[in-house]
Amino acid sequence: MFKFDQTNHATAVSINQSAVLIIGKSGSGKSGLALQLLALGGGLIADDQCLIYEKSNQVWVGKPPSLPGLIEVWGYGLLRIKLVKSSPVTLIVNLDDTAKLRFPDPIYFKIRQHKIPVLNKIESSYFPAAIVNILLNPG
Repeated sequence: MFKFDQTNHATAVSINQSAVLIIGKSGSGKSGLALQLLALGGGLIADDQCLIYEKSNQVWVGKPPSLPGLIEVWGYGLLRIKLVKSSPVTLIVNLDDTAKLRFPDPIYFKIRQHKIPVLNKIESSYFPAAIVNILLNPG
């Protein structure tokens, strides 16, 4: 699914020096969720296009060199924002699937030999806060 050392359709936000990689179809709300995470103290790595690569035996995400420091805001347009550097990916948020159980079995995406936890979309206003707390309290 993901291509190393190539541009991938995703948005990435850094929290506590870890990246959440937000995936989903066009119009699924990747940029909107990223804006909420930024308001909770996260830092934008890249919006809509991410460069995924391996470094120090971890999966990392960064901004493709050609991508400007912008994020899309529906009803406003493109907002210039200061980006943060790349970070290791410790969580993938999948906006194409909705969580149906309170206590689901863990889900992982395998990227080469790396297993990265996946959190499916939660239909609740606390969804962005849950993501922040998952990254602040790993394990």
